[in-house]
Amino acid sequence: MALQWISGPPVDCAISAVGLKLSATGELIYAKQGLCSANVLPGVNSLLSIAVAADGRIALSGMTIGAVVLDATGKLIFQEPYAGQVAFDSNGNLVVGIRFGGQLQLAPDVIVQGGTNYTSTVIVKYDSANRYVSHFQLDRAAIVSLALDADDDIFFVAEFVEMMTLFGQVLDVPVALPYPAGVQFGSIAVRLDASYGVSWAKELDPFNGSVRTASMLSGMGGMAINGVGDVIVSSNAVVLDSAPYASATLVQLNASSGAPLLSVGAHATGFGRGVASDGCGSIYFASVQYTPDATTLLQKIAAPR
Repeated sequence: MALQWISGPPVDCAISAVGLKLSATGELIYAKQGLCSANVLPGVNSLLSIAVAADGRIALSGMTIGAVVLDATGKLIFQEPYAGQVAFDSNGNLVVGIRFGGQLQLAPDVIVQGGTNYTSTVIVKYDSANRYVSHFQLDRAAIVSLALDADDDIFFVAEFVEMMTLFGQVLDVPVALPYPAGVQFGSIAVRLDASYGVSWAKELDPFNGSVRTASMLSGMGGMAINGVGDVIVSSNAVVLDSAPYASATLVQLNASSGAPLLSVGAHATGFGRGVASDGCGSIYFASVQYTPDATTLLQKIAAPR
C-alpha cells in the first residue's frame, strides 16, 4: 500500500489538506479532504509526519491539521491541535512527540507546563479508542524526529539553544557563530523504553540551525531505526567558508549504547535531509549540496555491521 499527501484547496479554513490512499498498483482507494485546524506551531503549511498502524489506521501530523488519525476507510476518528512526530506502538497506541512552549493540554485533566519559545518536548500516548494513556516530558529541548522499534522502545532526537540538563548531564549553550554564518544549535539523541525509562541519552555534534528552509521544521535532517535498532541521524556540521555555512552529516548510533558506529561528512557545503534503512541495513541518505548550485543527492551507504 502506498500513501500520498498533497496540498488541497481551502475547506472551512485558510489551509486544508487532501489525503490519498493508493493500492499497491496505484489505484485510488479513497481521497480525504478538509483536514484543518488553528495550529499553535509556527511555520509554513507542511506535513511533518505519517505513520500506519497494524489495523490500517493512518496518523498524520502537519502545521495546519495538528495530529489526526483516520481509520482504514479514511474516516476521521481523532484529532488534536498540536503538530508533532507520530508513530504507532505494537499495542496500537498512537505516540506523538510535540515541541511546545507554555501550557499544553494533552487530555481534559492533563495539562503540562513547558518553557518558552517551543523549547520543551512532550511524548504522549493515546490508545486505539483515542484515550490518553501517559506522557513523558523533557524541558529545554525541542523534538525533531521520533521512531519506535519492535520492542516499543522510543527513540528521538531534539535540538536545544540554551544550557540544559540531560538526565544528569549538563550541556552547555551552543557556541555563537560569527556573522553571517547563522545560529548554532545543540542536538541530542535519546532512547527510552516503553515505560519512559532512559536506556541512553547523549549529546550529538552541534549544527547550523539557520539552514532551515520554509518547508523544514528544523535545520536537522531525519532519523531512522534499522533492523537491529541502531539509530541513524541526518544533520549538518558548521563550516565557515561559504554559504550556507554547513555541510551534510550522517551518524549511526549503536542500539544498546548510543556509541557511534558510522560517521559520514560531505565534501561540499549543504545540509542533510531524509534518511532510511533497508532490510540489509544499507542506509539511504538524502542531502542538499552546493556544487556550486543547490543539488539534491541520494546516497546509498553500505551497512557498517
